[in-house]
Amino acid sequence: VIGLQFHFEPLDNNVKEIVVNDYPYIDGSVLNQSKEQIINKAVPKENKQIMFQLLDYITAHSN
Repeated sequence: VIGLQFHFEPLDNNVKEIVVNDYPYIDGSVLNQSKEQIINKAVPKENKQIMFQLLDYITAHSN
């Protein structure tokens, strides 16, 4: 079992939707990031490759 506290799969437009729908949580949170900072931060292109590496590892070691 691998537990992650984030998602590798969202695209930039998915992040924007999350921010738009959850902005009350973001405002004043301990994250200390504004809506604009989150939206303007590009999703790393490496996320997709890392996600597939994790999935390959899990399936290779499952019985």
